[in-house]
Amino acid sequence: MNNMAKRALIVDDDVLFSKMLRNQLKGLGVNEFTMASGGVDALKCIANADDGFDIIFCDLNMPGMDGVELISKLSVCLKGSSTGLVVISGEKTRIIESVHGFAVSTGVTVLGYIEKPASMNALRSIIDKYNSY
Repeated sequence: MNNMAKRALIVDDDVLFSKMLRNQLKGLGVNEFTMASGGVDALKCIANADDGFDIIFCDLNMPGMDGVELISKLSVCLKGSSTGLVVISGEKTRIIESVHGFAVSTGVTVLGYIEKPASMNALRSIIDKYNSY
């Protein structure tokens, strides 16, 4: 089945990074965006989205509910969906890889992880992976 990633939820408390990521994703064909500043906000966006999201980009460090707690909750609310998760962070690679492994263990469809700042090549790889499902 070939999906086309069109709808993205960007969960990050860094407004500048979120806007940059949105602009990069537009260049890769993603054209609908919802921004959430943290985990609680993201869960509300997911609950209120009529058509859901194709991809969720989730930062690890956010005030309130951090990315790890959000990923744990996503394992319940995304169960059986085709939504792909991408872990994003400015943390050290080994920390990001550990969270990536945790996300995979929850049963969420994990497309990968990206270190900040996000490169176009890394984003293209993620979008291509989603589109090949």
